[in-house]
Amino acid sequence: MGTDAAKKIKSILPQFESLSNGMKAAVVAGGVSLLLLMYVALAPADTPVLPKPLTPSIKLARSKRDTPYLKEKTIILDSIEIDIPAVEPGIWASGNTMLDVGAGGGEIDLYFKEKYGMEIKAIDVLPPEENQRWAFGDNANSKGGFPIDVFDGANLPGKDKSYDVVMFNSVLHHAANNQKKLLQEAARVSKKWIVIIEDTEIPDHADRKFRERISKRHKKHDPDGIFRSTNDWLFFIHDNIKPEGFEVTGWGNLGKTKDGVKKELIDYKGSFQRYFVCRRL
Repeated sequence: MGTDAAKKIKSILPQFESLSNGMKAAVVAGGVSLLLLMYVALAPADTPVLPKPLTPSIKLARSKRDTPYLKEKTIILDSIEIDIPAVEPGIWASGNTMLDVGAGGGEIDLYFKEKYGMEIKAIDVLPPEENQRWAFGDNANSKGGFPIDVFDGANLPGKDKSYDVVMFNSVLHHAANNQKKLLQEAARVSKKWIVIIEDTEIPDHADRKFRERISKRHKKHDPDGIFRSTNDWLFFIHDNIKPEGFEVTGWGNLGKTKDGVKKELIDYKGSFQRYFVCRRL
């Protein structure tokens, strides 16, 4: 994107002039997508720009969640099954292939395979018998479950464009210094989509003391983890998937759903869970 494109964005976004000189330079150089520019330019401190979910039947989306573990994961699964398909229709279509990175015990993979008819490869840095099942002790593998392959935490299995979807469900913060490598690998092996769920976000729209308190809480969860704000995640994801032709096409809050309406703005400050969906353009 050159100077002409930057001028076009400038005409669309009057707020362009309020950006820092560094951000203006990044736009002119082509390092920032229109989606990310709109986020930075338009989001006021108390009202983040979030996509409006087009929710199908909540009852249908929550069907077959028949184990304590799956029921405990309602907030995350609602966004995976409702919000993400609203942005990218067909992502969970029968026959699609998915690589689940950091699959734990494989509970969600078994659920998706049985519910949607997807072909799934699940990997983790630990074998399932060594993964702590903190949620009700419910383990899919104890029921005849789902095969989990162990990998080195950085290099994903498969040739280029091997899977329709690559998913990171609440795991990238654990990857620490391998986050960049994993995103680049995801962009390499994915044909179409990358899905990222992060449940330990550091709030953009909060004062310094609150951010520090939340950071300390996250570090107790994983002392070696790297935790980011939504804004930081957007730029970090973009920078590492763009070379393979991917863009962030949607993101939002994993807030609770009531009567089919997502309470995005109400729950935003009190939630530390976000989803990001990316597509190869």
